[in-house]
Parts: sequence; structure tokens; C-alpha cells
Amino acid sequence: MLLLFTGSMYSQIPPTCFEIESIFVDACGNPEGENEMVRFQVGPNALNTSAININWPNNTYLGICQDATTAAKVVQLNSTIQSCGIILEPTGGVLPAGAHVMIVTSTNFNPAANSFSGLTDTLYIIFQCQGNTMGHFANATSSGWRNFSMDFGGGCSDAVNYNCAQLVDIFGVTGTAGSSADRDGATVVYDWAGNSNYINNGCTAPITPLLIDAGPDQVICPGDTIQMSPQITGTFTGVNWGGGNGTWINGNQLNAQYIVSISDPAILALWMSITHCNGTITDSLFLVQGSPPILNPASLPNQVVCENLSIILDAGPDGSYLWSTGETTQTISVFIPGTYYVNAINACGQVSDTAFFTVNLSDVTAAFTVDSVEGVAPFTVQFQNQSIDATQYFWNFGSSGNSEEESPDFTFMHPGDHEVLLIATNELGCSDTAILLIHVLNCDAHVFIPNSFTPNQDEINQAFYIFSTCTDAVHITIFNRWGQEVYEWSDDSLGWHGNTSSGNALPQGIYTYLVELLDLNGDSFVYRGQLNLLR
Repeated sequence: MLLLFTGSMYSQIPPTCFEIESIFVDACGNPEGENEMVRFQVGPNALNTSAININWPNNTYLGICQDATTAAKVVQLNSTIQSCGIILEPTGGVLPAGAHVMIVTSTNFNPAANSFSGLTDTLYIIFQCQGNTMGHFANATSSGWRNFSMDFGGGCSDAVNYNCAQLVDIFGVTGTAGSSADRDGATVVYDWAGNSNYINNGCTAPITPLLIDAGPDQVICPGDTIQMSPQITGTFTGVNWGGGNGTWINGNQLNAQYIVSISDPAILALWMSITHCNGTITDSLFLVQGSPPILNPASLPNQVVCENLSIILDAGPDGSYLWSTGETTQTISVFIPGTYYVNAINACGQVSDTAFFTVNLSDVTAAFTVDSVEGVAPFTVQFQNQSIDATQYFWNFGSSGNSEEESPDFTFMHPGDHEVLLIATNELGCSDTAILLIHVLNCDAHVFIPNSFTPNQDEINQAFYIFSTCTDAVHITIFNRWGQEVYEWSDDSLGWHGNTSSGNALPQGIYTYLVELLDLNGDSFVYRGQLNLLR
């Protein structure tokens, strides 16, 4: 859980004579140029303000002033501090070894403009003499890089730079899209190597309050020893670690270690408490317990693979894998029969057992014969199934239909080339396919229509029938001599017995027929004529 901005621990002293730690580029207060600040830390030897020389990015250096005016400013600042820190002016200009120092750009500084309320340490403050009302730094409204340096003579110097375009407002946005008030507080923070970070805490002086980070969350294994790696800024007087059912080593030091217990929960919370002048601050980190990978035998049984197809072998969800094939993924696809094995390893160890399983080949062959591959529509074909090791069958006759019989007969009604497909499947679900092309030739339609019939109960010529070949649909309508419809039907096998649709016998006489039909090619034909009904 991260609770801090990166910075050096206050308990440390720079190995060099001093290190610049931050620049308050875009200060609050009016004029801004008299409220800007620079923070640095003295190294192992004391320094004297009389030796300072500063090269501002903008403006000239006016020297350091310490007088009744600056003393009054310090009193005002100390009255606003709500933590345990204190601000001092150097005695005789001496900055002690290890001192944290703030340079303010003018004795006309406004103590109310930028807050020091969260100060927790002793901070030395020095003021540039009054006179520069314009800013000493280039804000986000400018462009390019700016350099800042200072030295105390004798080779004791430090320099940093920053890019105006990388300054951020209080929302973390670069550039000038926000208002001028939003951009106030833009600060550049440096580590001792000179690496920069751009932040904005608003109208708060660039002091470093006590902030802690217990360290990153981790995945652990039973029996592990965890090295604590906290990050702390600010002054503190004590450290205490706690939590868990395991054993702490050096639990009152920053570099404590924790030995995980088998009785620790799956998600373990450890905490670090830092003591300082105002009490304590606590942060926690979480340890998530892992376990060695487990290869579930149920997920790796002996398998059956169908010829020309593959199956997926899955080793499980936890670990890094090495298959006998050389593959390192959780799953592999196999289609060659044989024995395969896999080893798994994760942060908590390696699987001690290897999962062995065998892929066996299952074969099925689809095949069939026909009594003829070519004929005139309607063409009936007898299919003889010749499949091997199959138990289920599916026939597809194209747009003509389907069948699940083992050896069906099928009639093709329409001319053309018809692809017949047989899918043969065995009891394990493996299948094979066979295909054959059937050629159905065109059949020309022929129609015979008689001109009389005698429904007189003598069992001879009792009904009016039409006789057709190579037709797909027939519709017949009968009209009397006045053009009135008296009977109709669509099945040429039924015929007309000289009655009305309601079954009443019609008188002897001349009637008109209308025959409409479609042949197997989809062409339509119409026949009209007269019919003599004799009784």
C-alpha cells in the first residue's frame, strides 16, 4: 500500500557536501517571485551562508539577509506549525552537518501564502535579500529546460534542471489548460542522484512530512522468510512490525524479516508502525500464500484421438509447465498417438509427480456403393453402406433431403448433379466422410388427355383421368358449357367421375377442361379442350 512520495530518509546524510532536494517553481502569494523556495540538505560537514552563491534560472542573486525582519517571519511561521517541527535561522550563518535548509527568495516573503503546518523536523531557513519581485523560475507558461545551481566554494556545488512542459497542476495535468490557480504549487523533487519528479501539493511549502510505505504486497509460500523493504520520509524515533502467526526477526528495525507459519491465513496482513513526535503512523502490506502446483489426474486421463483430428491436453491452472513435446503452455494440442507427460513448477516449488497419460488412435471409415450413378428423373438409387467400425450414419442428399438409415433408398426428382454425403460415426464420437456424385438426367413431360368418359356403372371408362410422365405438379379444372367451374382437383390419380364438388351427378353433355402442370425442370404448361360426358 503506497502512502508516500519518493524521497530520501531523513535519518540519512548526503555523502557530498550538500544535495538539492526540491524547487518550489510556481509559488503561491503575491508577488510570486518573493515566495519561491529551494530545499537542500547539508552533508557531513557544516556550511556557512556567507559562502553561498546561487545561479537562478531567471534574475540575479542578491545575497542572504538575516535581520529583525527575517526573525519576525520565522516567529510567524512557527506559530502555524501543527506538527512537531520547528523552523530556525542559522546562528552566525552556520548550517550544521545534516541540516535541512530552505532558501526563500525574499525577506518580503508572506508566511501565510504557503503552509508549513505539517513540518515534523527541524528546518533551517535563510532568506535572499529583498529586491527581485519578478520570478526566479520559469513556470508552465514558458518552454524548454531550466538550470539551477548553487555552490559554497572550494568545489562544494550542486546543480539540477527541469523541463517547463513537465510541470503539473494540482490535478497532475501538464501544460496550461487549467487555470493559473490550479498551476500554483508546481514543484520539482530530486533524489541525490539528480533524478527529478514533478508534483503539485498546492499552496504547501516543499517540506517533507513523515510518510511511510511498509512495502509491496507479495505472493509467498509456507516457510518463506520475507525481507521487509519499507520506504520512509521524515523524522521518526522508532519502528515496530507486527501481524501474522509466524516469527519476526529484528521486528523493531526497518530491515525486519518475517518467517511464514503454516498456520498463517491464505491472505496475511502485516503492519509497520512508525513512532514520531506526534504519535504513530501505521501502514500494512498483504502476503498472499501460494502452494506448489497440483496436476489433477482427473484432467489428464488416457485419451482417445480421432484420425485427422486433435485433442487438447490441459495440465491445470497454476504453474509454469514443461511438456514432453517441449511446449511450455498450460494446454497443448495433440493428434499423434503416444505417451505424453508434463512437469509443473511455480514460486512455491515443483510438482514431485509427473502426470503420465496415453493418447490412443480411434479409426472409422465411411464408404458406400450404389446400384447406379446415373438415371432419368425421377431416379431412385439404392445405397449400400460399406462403412467400417461405425455405429451411426447420416446421409445428406443435398437440397433433396436427409436420412439416418444404414442403407437407404432415395428418389431424386429433379435433373442435375446431386452430391451425396455420408458421415459415419463410431461409439467414441470419431467420424469419417464419404462423398459420391449422382447424375440425374432430364425427363421431358408427356400428357395424354382423353376426350370422353362414360360414368354409367358398367365398370368401363367410369372416370376422366389424365395421364402424365415427368411432371412435378398438376391442377385440373372442369367447366360447364356456360363457363362455370363445376369441379377441380390436383391429384391426377384421382380423376373426375362426372359429379359436382358436392357429389351431385352432372348431366350428360359437353364440358371444358383446363390442365395446368409443371415439369421436372420447373417449366409450366397449360392444356385446354372439350370433354364429352356420356351416361
